[in-house]
Amino acid sequence: LTVQYPENYVKNLADLGAIPLRGIGHQQTTRLDAMSELHHMSSPTEVDHYQLRRIIDVYVAPSGEDLKEVTRSVEQIIAKTKLPPGLHIDLRGVVQGMRVAFRTFELGLILAIVLVYL
Repeated sequence: LTVQYPENYVKNLADLGAIPLRGIGHQQTTRLDAMSELHHMSSPTEVDHYQLRRIIDVYVAPSGEDLKEVTRSVEQIIAKTKLPPGLHIDLRGVVQGMRVAFRTFELGLILAIVLVYL
């Protein structure tokens, strides 16, 4: 169920419960609180997923530092962090591209050295 109202329309749970609902092909409306139980709860404002896993994104936007140094600093912070069982931290984004580029460069350099001395 997705419903959108102007920002100031719903100010409390009573206003939310008073939202009229109507089924397809029915003229009569019923209130949301007649069909559901409404209560306050704390939850993330947005739930993201990556490869079917629930994730929390933390964005880092370095300014004036090279990516390798920023990555090293972030990895040091991660190494000091004690995570509860079942949780883990992955670095994604530009860092992944940088690592793939370095691995490819290393492999190319090794192959070039081997070919030169053959």
